[in-house]
Amino acid sequence: MDELRIKFEDWRDIIIFGVLFGLILSGGIYLLIGQSFLYGVVFGILNGFFISIFSALLITFLNNEILKNIDKRYWYALSFIFSFSSGFLGNLTAVFISNLLEITMLPNYENHYVIFAIIVGLMAYFIGFILYNFVTVRNKKETIENILAKKNLELLESQLNPHLLFNSLNSTAELIHKDKDKAEKMLLNIASFLRQTLEKKTKISLQDELTFVKNYVWIENMRFNQEICLHILNNIETKCYIPKFSIQLLVENAIKHNKKHSKVLNIEINIHKDLSNHLVIDVIDDGDGFENLKLGIGLTNLKERIELLHGGRLVYTRLHNKTIFTIILKDKYENSNY
Repeated sequence: MDELRIKFEDWRDIIIFGVLFGLILSGGIYLLIGQSFLYGVVFGILNGFFISIFSALLITFLNNEILKNIDKRYWYALSFIFSFSSGFLGNLTAVFISNLLEITMLPNYENHYVIFAIIVGLMAYFIGFILYNFVTVRNKKETIENILAKKNLELLESQLNPHLLFNSLNSTAELIHKDKDKAEKMLLNIASFLRQTLEKKTKISLQDELTFVKNYVWIENMRFNQEICLHILNNIETKCYIPKFSIQLLVENAIKHNKKHSKVLNIEINIHKDLSNHLVIDVIDDGDGFENLKLGIGLTNLKERIELLHGGRLVYTRLHNKTIFTIILKDKYENSNY
């Protein structure tokens, strides 16, 4: 029933539009015939408000409880009945409240209020019909965009898994000639590592990603004689979900490009939120950095996944002889969708 999904923001805008429309229309009519403009404004606001409220209640009930259970050929008839009822009941409620407030009605209105309510009901149906077409087109567009985004993410992950596998096995091959016992232990950790890569998840919790990173650094330290020091500072208390392999890939990138000499490589991971409530992840290393950064498959892959999943950015800076890659996730990091 995605095509019928009406968002909370839609109903909010409908109520605001209904109140303003009723205010202007009724106030203008009262003013033109010499009646109190204030009474016209109040009566118009009451009409717009109650018609919008009845529409929200009845149409939501129709979409969620009735239409999904019946044949589509009956949809238009039921939509007419419910939309008409929203305008009819909303107008009658406004008239009732107006009488309680002793608001002067238009000439002949009270004597023919049912006829006026029918006219308002028909107007509500035509407005509802326009809304239905707008919502249907928008929801279909969003559904297509979501499908394309998921397909794109699947393609990106299909590129990423072989990339991780190649580097991990390459590290093991080098270690076999140095220490067979360590190589065996390393293969067992790689098996655990790869088991995680095969999980069909596009986003994982921040804690799982950090555990993943620690395991990866342990594997690399077997090859580099414990010369990689990992420091993690996590200032996030709530559970967050981030693109799988995002921090790991930046750590791997730091090791791949900077662990060339027999010196200790320090890698810091700082996680916090900025003033705009964006999730910020800094991966910092004290290696040589890049004179001209060119995004390879891995970093391009990560940049696209960050943009697709979170509307975020991947930023590179060089500061105080340290390389800093920053992941900025603007939204959707507190749910595990995808």
